[in-house]
Amino acid sequence: MADSILELAQKLVQQLSSLDADGGLADILHENAVLVTPGSTFAASKRSRAEILDYFKNRVFPRFKKVTFTPSDIFIDPDKSVAVIEWDSELEPANGTIYQNNGVWVVHVGDGLIVQVKEYFDTEKVTKNVR
Repeated sequence: MADSILELAQKLVQQLSSLDADGGLADILHENAVLVTPGSTFAASKRSRAEILDYFKNRVFPRFKKVTFTPSDIFIDPDKSVAVIEWDSELEPANGTIYQNNGVWVVHVGDGLIVQVKEYFDTEKVTKNVR
């Protein structure tokens, strides 16, 4: 069980770094998956795989040329079917201003797929650097 949770967590990192919502992101999200991102401009509350994919495809990914997420720690709790991914990132928005950010994704797994992602990062830094 812990291995499958870790595998999904690693795939999430890869998919979000790829900036490709039409790629494998849909394959790892449950149809009723939830995405919660508190904050400002990049705040989100999405309640289905379709909403999450649309959010990334039309609102987030087009604003970036390149994104690299590097996990610094991944913690797995197989009893709760959850992974906590602490990450650092380097981001190049479409405007060319490269910046760094860091944050945490709390990833809940069920039925072999991601059922919920709560992401915590400095959304104000994103707002400042992505125009």
